Amino acid sequence: MHQLITKEPTWVREYEAMLEALKQAGGDPSAITSGKFATLVVSANKVLAKSELPGIHFEAEEMPTGIKACITVEPEVKIPQPVHLCFGMLAQEGIQEIIARYEIGEDDQVAFLAHCTFPNAKQLKHLMEAEIYVGARARMSYTESHYHGSTWRH
Repeated sequence: MHQLITKEPTWVREYEAMLEALKQAGGDPSAITSGKFATLVVSANKVLAKSELPGIHFEAEEMPTGIKACITVEPEVKIPQPVHLCFGMLAQEGIQEIIARYEIGEDDQVAFLAHCTFPNAKQLKHLMEAEIYVGARARMSYTESHYHGSTWRH
């Protein structure tokens, strides 16, 4: 079930802005909000929303400049739709660090689609350090897209 972590108004506005940034980047926000997909939505160092499906679990801990997350897929689970991870920041400047641990069980099949959205980026660092454990006969794929706003230049 898709669940906002809090109903606190500034967090809700931030969540809505993250969904709008995903839309600007060409993504489909309904993939995040429908509850049909496993999802994790993180803005800066706040976990704004998550949706777990049977066999997949998200644990996340806020840090001063990002999050530490453990994503676990129980053994013998086949997840037919991509797991959507929405990482980003609305600020123009700052650092977002994602420290992730992926634990994929034996005989699993899972695909991750990470949407990294930074619609107002001027001076941002987005850093990720990941440990990935894939069980025997399991399949895992990870695809990441980045959106740095319409005014960002290489």
